[in-house]
Amino acid sequence: MKILNSKTVALLATLLVSFSFFSCVNQIQDDSGTDADEKVTVNISFSGFNFSYDEDDVTTRADQTAADAQVNRIALAVLDKDGTIVFSSKKNATVDTEDFDKISCELLLGDYTFVAVAHKASADTEEAADITSSTVATITSSKVLKTFAAVQPVTIVRGNNTVNLAFGKRITSTFQLYTTDETPAEVASCEITLKPAGSTTTTAAYKFDPSTGLTSDSYQNKVEFLRSNSETGTFQNMALNVHCFLKENPQTITVAVVMKDASGNEVKSYTFNDVSMAPHRTTRAAGKFFHASAGGSFTFDNSDDTTLDVPF
Repeated sequence: MKILNSKTVALLATLLVSFSFFSCVNQIQDDSGTDADEKVTVNISFSGFNFSYDEDDVTTRADQTAADAQVNRIALAVLDKDGTIVFSSKKNATVDTEDFDKISCELLLGDYTFVAVAHKASADTEEAADITSSTVATITSSKVLKTFAAVQPVTIVRGNNTVNLAFGKRITSTFQLYTTDETPAEVASCEITLKPAGSTTTTAAYKFDPSTGLTSDSYQNKVEFLRSNSETGTFQNMALNVHCFLKENPQTITVAVVMKDASGNEVKSYTFNDVSMAPHRTTRAAGKFFHASAGGSFTFDNSDDTTLDVPF
């Protein structure tokens, strides 16, 4: 009886340990399976468009909404830890009038990278940017305008997930021509070309890195302004802006300005060499354009950064 009782006790103990072990394994497997399959709602909003002006080492900043920043296209891509896009969305301010700067989606629990690009389109038919990774995005547009980008790591957990993507400063750079002398009667248009030696693209597709705001190629940007579109009927005291992406921060470029008559013939031209440009900065060439004794300066408008004076 004692031998039988000992064997019985040993058998019961083994069964209890085995049952306890398999119960733990099953519990762990069940919990793991629940986490892997569980999706939660994520509400995403966009703000923090930042404009600043640096003067005498004093900086003022203001966080703006999409409407304040005057952007009308927003693209969002959510990438998992392997870099695969698991969700994407494009918003158009003229179509998505009620929720232009808000997006909701369903995501599994875990770590993600949110990539967003916001820009001002130059035509109603133009779409928001195409985002293919955290380092590659493309804007297809007839001309570059104000553009912002944000790359932000986000961890999705159980419960309420509200993500606000703060864009910060714009990634584009701006050259501005501001002539102070009277525009000759024969002048009908003004053509401004940034980086004349840069490459052009028939599809006007500008590829850049959202994480840095820089491009791997030097794109040429050409814009023609018609005198007939001016409210005053002249280019005098009128700001002519041309935006661009840069390869470096800062980058020195060449700017060619040609004033033309109604037939497209040159009336007056001027080439600005070694122009210092930087993201979220406006470089302004201000002065007399049509006189040989022209004197002026490069300055920066008060919506961006730092002041610089370069005579021409």
